[in-house]
This record gives sequence, structure tokens and C-alpha cells, in this order.
Amino acid sequence: MTYLKTALSQQRHTFAAFTVITLLGAACAGDESPPETPDAPFDIPADGGTDTGSFDDPETATLDSFLGTWTRPFGSMQIQCEAPIGDSTKPMSGGSFLIGEGFDSELVFFNVPDCSIDMNTNAQSAIALPNQSCAVTEHAMAYYDSYVLELLPSGELSEQASFRVVITADGRQTNCTYAIEARLAPKP
Repeated sequence: MTYLKTALSQQRHTFAAFTVITLLGAACAGDESPPETPDAPFDIPADGGTDTGSFDDPETATLDSFLGTWTRPFGSMQIQCEAPIGDSTKPMSGGSFLIGEGFDSELVFFNVPDCSIDMNTNAQSAIALPNQSCAVTEHAMAYYDSYVLELLPSGELSEQASFRVVITADGRQTNCTYAIEARLAPKP
């Protein structure tokens, strides 16, 4: 009987871990939309953020260069998890991601439903403030190690991120690390 309880507990924990990985994969890949009404102060330019201006001189980029609604034309997410989950790579494209003016930071980036990242800018980059975390589900907590959005001459943003997710279910804990490398383009 003890063996059966242990096996069922392991099975529930593994299911919870796969659920979190699927949710994060879908959200980061753009399969889910950001919240309709963000929980933070949020100002989008009148043009919706589609007039990103010229980026020929990155030193003249302004905060407005980051604001608006963005989509991912392409990218990838590498996931490394402890056994029994394992490692995988997922393609990323599509979706809608909002960047607005923050309250405790210059910008707030809504990258996963119900989660946001506070960022400050320096000319051509938006860099996440340190020590940020987010409850992805009741079983998973994401801890952001780094998140950088860099303005490109094309008017797009280069997105590079690394974070870890701790999944806890049935008294067990699984650690996963995520690495994102993608491109964001103004959404028409």
C-alpha cells in the first residue's frame, strides 16, 4: 500500500510539473494573451506603440520606444528540468505582449498572464530589476535571474531572459531553468 501511495504522489507531482511547463511554454510562446486590464498603471501611446520611430542612433531612443503592444515573430525557449521531466526546446512565435509605464520602475512588461516584470531603461535596453518573482500557478513560482529587451535598428526588440521555476506538489519539489532568446516586433 505504501508503494502505491508513493507512486501516486510521484505521478501527481510529475503531472503538476508538466502542467506548469506547458502553461509557461504556451504563455511565453504567445499562445495565451496577456490580461485585458493589467494590475499596474499602464499608458500606451495613442498610436498603440506602433510608431516606434527611428533607431539609427540608439543613444536617442526614449522610453516611448519600448511602449505598446508587441508580438514575437520568432524565438526559442530552452527548458532544463530535473528528472523525471527532463530537457526540451520549444519554438516561440505570435501572441501579444504589453509594455507600459511602470509604477515602481520605468517600464512594466507583461510576458505571462498574471505576471509582470518591472524594468528600467538605459538608452537602448530595458533591464529587469533584481529579485523579482511571480506565482505562475498555485504549484509553481518563477524567479527571474535576468530579463533584457534591447532596441534594434529595425525597430524590433531583442529579448533574452533566464529564470528558474520551482514546482512544488505532493510534498515534492522540481526545479526547472528556462532560457529565452527571441525577437519582439510592434504589433500592427
